[in-house]
Amino acid sequence: MAYALLAHTIQGSTDKNDFTTSAINTSGSDLLIAIQMADAIGTHPTDSASNTSWTQGPDNNFFGTHCTLWFAWNATGSASHTFTSNAGVNSSPALAILAFSGSKTSASPVDQTTSAEVNFGSSLSTGGITPTAAGCLVVTGGVYVDTANALSLTVLTLLDQELQLNGGHRGGGSGYQIQTTATSVNPAWSESAANLGAMVLASFLPSAGGGGGGTYSLFDEANLQGNLISMTGGFQ
Repeated sequence: MAYALLAHTIQGSTDKNDFTTSAINTSGSDLLIAIQMADAIGTHPTDSASNTSWTQGPDNNFFGTHCTLWFAWNATGSASHTFTSNAGVNSSPALAILAFSGSKTSASPVDQTTSAEVNFGSSLSTGGITPTAAGCLVVTGGVYVDTANALSLTVLTLLDQELQLNGGHRGGGSGYQIQTTATSVNPAWSESAANLGAMVLASFLPSAGGGGGGTYSLFDEANLQGNLISMTGGFQ
């Protein structure tokens, strides 16, 4: 069975502390990915379906603001699924959640990982990865601190993004690709005001016989909300 995206969201704290997302329908998923953007690496998110296989993937940070990929494999979905950040007090957390079916479940499906950081850059890439099998899922996340400018993403499909909320959470975005054949990818995040910070990139193996994943999936335009802060000014 090929990978399929079943649900996704990006949400953030309103008070700089850990928060719980509103519910999404992840029924049928077997791989849950949470990209946490916060001022601490913290620990893995918890979820209302009580998955226990959460594992840390790639992480990077600029000036202590982290972009960390967590994943739960052989996971259980839910028709009303919530996720709670665990970055800590005053950590300004945001979470990008992606739920997929079609993942390898006999062991951890993580394949290749990498990350990169830049101090207030207008573009950022890692140098890329090459999945080791056909039909892999590739996921990226990025964290940034901009007051008004949207993110752009090359190579992969930009899925969700959110501006940083002043006094609430960091900004960031998520993107993905479902491959047919194993192909090297080197996506780049960019935005116009040179406030990028860190990104992560990972590939995940499909279920047995899961090659031939098909074409790129369509993306949803995310709501851009909140007021962002500058790293020099700090939260108001």
